[in-house]
Amino acid sequence: ESGIDFFDTADGYPLGGGLERVGTTEQIIGRWMKDRGVRDRIFLATKCRAPMGPTVNDGGLSRYNITRAVENSLRRLQTDHIDLYQAHRFDHHTPLEETLRAFDDLVRAGKVLYVGVSEWRAEEIRAALEIAEQLLDEDGDVLEVLVERGPTQTGTAHDRDDREIPDRPIPEKFDHFVEDLLP
Repeated sequence: ESGIDFFDTADGYPLGGGLERVGTTEQIIGRWMKDRGVRDRIFLATKCRAPMGPTVNDGGLSRYNITRAVENSLRRLQTDHIDLYQAHRFDHHTPLEETLRAFDDLVRAGKVLYVGVSEWRAEEIRAALEIAEQLLDEDGDVLEVLVERGPTQTGTAHDRDDREIPDRPIPEKFDHFVEDLLP
């Protein structure tokens, strides 16, 4: 109503509330979007990696956790897709290739439109780009757009209908978000 059309949250928010409160912020946003019927008018970003429970498998950037985390975020946000799904902080305990392949699978499945990172150091982003280039050489198309866009516009842009990677810019309705992120 006031022109706000970008929402950025994370599965582990609110901070400081303990494990019994994680995910509450996504629930609030999901309920708000549903009550107002505004999902198609906003750009929705969320993140994964935060501990969501007491075990080692309840956090991090493993394929197992990313797959569970996106399903839980989709349920809490009451939506069928996330516009931007981000790795919230680097995970030193999970091979980067595993994380990148899991993100690519989410895009191919249509659950996520774009992927990115939050609070990663330049050398961590550089390492991800190097691995993405290797995967591109092996598979021909894995994470192609991630490599092409580089660290200022990290993401994949698979077409949700034919699962191909089109050579197109970010949709016009989201141009102002990208401009704000560029140096």
